[in-house]
Amino acid sequence: MSKESARTLMWAALALLLVAAMIGAPEAGVLMAALAACCALAAAIFGSKGVRIAAAVILLAALGLAAALYPAANQDLAAYRERAPATPGSEERN
Repeated sequence: MSKESARTLMWAALALLLVAAMIGAPEAGVLMAALAACCALAAAIFGSKGVRIAAAVILLAALGLAAALYPAANQDLAAYRERAPATPGSEERN
């Protein structure tokens, strides 16, 4: 991977992290933070020294945001599972 590609991934990770922080749905925030972490990880591995440092900071921020949003996302998904209509064959077997 070229140094320019790593820099582009770093900027993409920063943009995804900002969107993840601004979005209202915690499920989407966790997804965007995970995508930001993936982009930042690639930039941290293949980038130049300055890009690596910035990507490491973005990676830590993305992981922190995902960890902070995960309980709310899990709670929202549990509430959805409770009110979702049961489909035939989806009953739990004892």
